Amino acid sequence: MIRFVNQTNWRQLFGQFPAYQVTLIQDMNDLLPPAGICTRDRLCHFLAQTAHETGGFKYDEELASGREYEHRSDLGNTQPGDGVKFKGRGFIQLTGRSNYKKYGELLNLPLEQNPELAKQSRVALKVALVYWNMNDLNFYADRGDFEEITRRINGGLNGLADRWAWLNKIMTAYDSWRKQNA
Repeated sequence: MIRFVNQTNWRQLFGQFPAYQVTLIQDMNDLLPPAGICTRDRLCHFLAQTAHETGGFKYDEELASGREYEHRSDLGNTQPGDGVKFKGRGFIQLTGRSNYKKYGELLNLPLEQNPELAKQSRVALKVALVYWNMNDLNFYADRGDFEEITRRINGGLNGLADRWAWLNKIMTAYDSWRKQNA
């Protein structure tokens, strides 16, 4: 299953292949199975959601400035500049001082002190996997409940059509790859 995440398939799915993606593929092969992402549905749902959040793994942070998050106490943004400093980064767009602090503590990383760390591919992957498991997203992937996965990642159904397009593309590629490698 995890052998699907290789350079050939990655290039087919996401186009360009920057050097950091070589490391990302290895990190995925190392870290996805222990996180329980070890079936077709779990892998395809995970890749589809993270592909949407990153524009097909092209962006490691939100394109917007983050000013819209300024003074958002629900995100823990209580100090001037927190919106920009703690804007969305990584594969699930970790957002807000409280989330940087929480995931930093869970991973024993200084994310609150150094939010840019969340953009590093291995850190971004670890954050995404902890988030995925804390929100029981393997359960929803097993049920095929794509909308609930989207709600738990996004807080709503923003970008649903694009997320579905990624899921269909990835599942089609996975099924074709599996037939070729049977």
